[in-house]
Amino acid sequence: MSHSRVRALFNTALLAYATPKQYRVATDNVTFVPKTNETYLAAHLIPADTTTNTLGGDHKKFIGIYQIKVVTGTGVSTSVSDNITQDLQTVFQVDKLFTKDGFTVQVVSPIHSPEGRAQEGSWVVPCYFEYRSDTN
Repeated sequence: MSHSRVRALFNTALLAYATPKQYRVATDNVTFVPKTNETYLAAHLIPADTTTNTLGGDHKKFIGIYQIKVVTGTGVSTSVSDNITQDLQTVFQVDKLFTKDGFTVQVVSPIHSPEGRAQEGSWVVPCYFEYRSDTN
């Protein structure tokens, strides 16, 4: 399954950004308990249907969305989430390639970042971009 490879590549890049800044990262299917008023990132892969462009099925196109929720405590300036969102646009800039062991995935859209919302005592800013990987 190449969507799992996509997830691993993007999560690795996100951790490389977040770790030096001391932001924890919540990922799919891993227990995560946020601390009170903690700033952290929550990553989710949202794959679309896998398709093929050949009748023989030897080509596969993996597409989908990678979402990163920037979560800060209530009462924290929105500049914190704004700065993180800006940084993420550099980490996952449009057309950037991520490669490991001969597998490549490309960011195919700029990060979209709708306005944040208060949720369960936190301020949450969803950021997401589209990706694509072609294999033969």
